[in-house]
Amino acid sequence: MIRIIILGVLFTLPLFGCAYHSPYSPKRKLQEPNIRALVEQYIQNKKSWKDFTITDIRFDESDDAWIALVWRHPEVYGGHIILMVSTEGEVLKEIPGY
Repeated sequence: MIRIIILGVLFTLPLFGCAYHSPYSPKRKLQEPNIRALVEQYIQNKKSWKDFTITDIRFDESDDAWIALVWRHPEVYGGHIILMVSTEGEVLKEIPGY
């Protein structure tokens, strides 16, 4: 009986390894350097900010989009925006700071 349990566990262990998601999955058409350049271009064209910093870029699996946090300089209260960028490079949403 114990042998059957051990064999069952040994045969199911490889299945758990299949759930790993690579950070560079083919679902993400654009990678972080491309998103950074796209966000910089968007800020320069759509905002009147002379100086800014992109402080955080990450991929949100739940929305299937890139999220970028951008701060205006000099830093002031509400002087930031969050941009949601699709995997194709389209800015989906702009959330202003308050």
